Amino acid sequence: MDYLKDQVQKKLLERFDQGIIRDLPKIKGGADFHSNDYLGHAGAFDLKETVKAALEDHPLGSSGSRLLSGNSKLVMDLEDELAIRFNAPSALLFNSGFDLNIGLLSSIPQDNDIILLDQNIHASLRMGAKLSSASRNYFRHNDLEHLKDRLKFYRRKIAAKQNIFIVVESVYSMDGDIAPLIGMAELAERYGAYLIVDEAHGAGVFGPKGRGFVSDLGLEGQVFARIVTFGKAFGAHGAVVLIDNLYKKFLINFATPLIYTTAMPAHSLITIRESVRLCQESHINRQILFDKIERLKNALNRPFQQGPIFAIPVPSTSLLREMAQNLKDHSLLVSPIFSPTVKKGTERLRVCLHSFNEDKDIDKLAQEIKRFL
Repeated sequence: MDYLKDQVQKKLLERFDQGIIRDLPKIKGGADFHSNDYLGHAGAFDLKETVKAALEDHPLGSSGSRLLSGNSKLVMDLEDELAIRFNAPSALLFNSGFDLNIGLLSSIPQDNDIILLDQNIHASLRMGAKLSSASRNYFRHNDLEHLKDRLKFYRRKIAAKQNIFIVVESVYSMDGDIAPLIGMAELAERYGAYLIVDEAHGAGVFGPKGRGFVSDLGLEGQVFARIVTFGKAFGAHGAVVLIDNLYKKFLINFATPLIYTTAMPAHSLITIRESVRLCQESHINRQILFDKIERLKNALNRPFQQGPIFAIPVPSTSLLREMAQNLKDHSLLVSPIFSPTVKKGTERLRVCLHSFNEDKDIDKLAQEIKRFL
């Protein structure tokens, strides 16, 4: 057992020496520029009261897996409503986006299939692909030409009955940039591939009624599966895969994170339902958010910025630490992002804007960032 302790201590010491050791942050007040609560739903008083009132007739827990005692009319009705609201043939809820991504990629791609992932893809999708019996490879971030080369190579190499899956995010969580989905959908159709799009940071913010980038571009019929998570713009928890009913049935039978876990309780389900309704029935918070984005975009001279995630490259880890501490001292809560979360040498300041951020705080944030860069 001493060997294990020595190995663990060595790994932690390596990270400490590199200045990238992780700790759970101390709770501190200030202007929020680091959470994913883009529309302010997580702290919305009216939403909280609506959920509270709707909970009275429901038990606290779900009591088991959905394949045992955890299924309910509430969850089935919610899936039907989500399918309609997101313009999809069917919907299947998971306890989190991480669970969903692992369950989806570890089950649907089969032996000898190929999974092509963007090199900046989220860790949950990497892990799901790693757990799959299919082979996996990566293409350069948002690079259509490299994706085309990979597709041509594998389509020549594998049999016609073998499948290729392209896996991307609509909005990248650490970069804030947007995938060229139209070009990707065209390549998927040309080479007979299945396109999977994670809309974790797109849904709620972009598209008609916050349905995401796929809907904004009219690509619902060309995307094999859309992943919408509710822990970002919707301020809740859990995730849904929007997919054909045949594949929903397959996931119910083969996606282990769904099969072998206790189902979400009523509180989570009702919060998802009411948050999505609020988002789709009112555009006010989205409009306010885009006004805030425009303000910071102009202040930092970032003409190509489209969304609420501002990834600001910083040339050294020591300067990044200094900047983060300075912002904290000014009660501006911003996340410094180090490797291994991002590739070594690409460390950055990750700024997230929200509909509730005050203009004076946005201006102060821009001023402090420009003092260092």
